Amino acid sequence: MKKEHGPYSYDIPRAIAALIKDRRLFADKDPDFYGLEKSVFVGKGETNISIFEPTEIRWLDEITKDVCENHTAASISERTHGRVWKLAELGEEIPFAAVAIRFRPPSKETVERLKAELA
Repeated sequence: MKKEHGPYSYDIPRAIAALIKDRRLFADKDPDFYGLEKSVFVGKGETNISIFEPTEIRWLDEITKDVCENHTAASISERTHGRVWKLAELGEEIPFAAVAIRFRPPSKETVERLKAELA
């Protein structure tokens, strides 16, 4: 949904609480992050990825790599405040697919793999 500072999901706090309860996530606060309080999260243990299809795992790997290697917090913020977010009213639900589809164009390698997979 659209919130004042960007997209937000009410599922995030519930997911964080569940991961902390299951001892899968360490959570802390950095009280002096440029004068603000910043949440800090560190995953613990191995991740069970059996619920994902191979294509979903590839998609997650590619998005993670892109975000971690090609972006800063500012550039990700710019991306999440795109046309869909700007058109939404405060508090309005933003369908995930509307944002994910245009998050970034697929790489040449991804297009080639998809072509081969669909052939």
